[in-house]
Amino acid sequence: MEQYNLATKEVKVSIKKDKESFTKTLAEKAEKAAAAGHIKILYQTTKTLVGKYTRSEMPVKGAGGKAIFEKDAQAARWIEHFTSLLNRPPPTNPPEILEVRRDLPINCDTPSQVIEKSSTLSNN
Repeated sequence: MEQYNLATKEVKVSIKKDKESFTKTLAEKAEKAAAAGHIKILYQTTKTLVGKYTRSEMPVKGAGGKAIFEKDAQAARWIEHFTSLLNRPPPTNPPEILEVRRDLPINCDTPSQVIEKSSTLSNN
C-alpha cells in the first residue's frame, strides 16, 4: 500500500510539472503570435489556455483508407476528392424541362378598394 501511495504522489507531481510546462509553452507561443501579428494563432492559443476551447483536427482519410496527418497532404487530398466529385461526365438522359408561358394574365389595374379608401380619406 505504501508503494501505491508513493507512486500516486509521483504521478500527481509529474502531471503538475507537465501541465505547468504545457501552459508555459502555450504562453510563449501566444506572446510570439502577438508580436508577429498572427491574430488567429493568438486567438486559438488564448482559448486553449483558458480551457474552454478544444480544436478538433481530425485526420483526413486518403484514397486507400489510410489517415493523412500533414496539412499539405490533407489539402491535396481534398482537392483530389472535390475534383473527382465535381468533374464528372454530363448525364446521359437530359432532364425534361417544360417551357414556361411568358404571357401570364396579370391584372395591373389599381384595386377598386384602394381607390375607394383613398377617396374617403381625402374627403375627410
